Amino acid sequence: MVTLLTLLEHSEARDVSAKQLAEHHSTPASTLSQLAKCCDVAVRMAVADNRNTSVDTLMRLTADTNADLRYGVAENHNIHQSVLLALLEDTNPYVAQRAGKTLARLAVNSASSRPKLILLVDGHRFKLPENQLNCPRTLV
Repeated sequence: MVTLLTLLEHSEARDVSAKQLAEHHSTPASTLSQLAKCCDVAVRMAVADNRNTSVDTLMRLTADTNADLRYGVAENHNIHQSVLLALLEDTNPYVAQRAGKTLARLAVNSASSRPKLILLVDGHRFKLPENQLNCPRTLV
């Protein structure tokens, strides 16, 4: 198994920072999982934005102590819906609200998905425009 330290010490990767490695499109999920434990929040944010990051790693980042990082995860449209659903329960109302908005946008943009519920986060409704719904309105 190749560890992060091995990658950074490798002769071809000497000039690569942890953030650059986290941002790179070919970095494997196992390496991103290690980088998600980095003390540098910029590295963890880059991990959260990388499409190769596993759902397990993203779920771990939803519990990060840095609210800005959690907000960044909540506004990412390229992550699994379960991660956004977990962030709906975030203690920070801005993070929870952002997760709700991202879920609503994903529902509107998805041709195969027909939303059947209006999301309610901390008393805020995220209603989808009727002209974008091809189903009868059952909840208000």
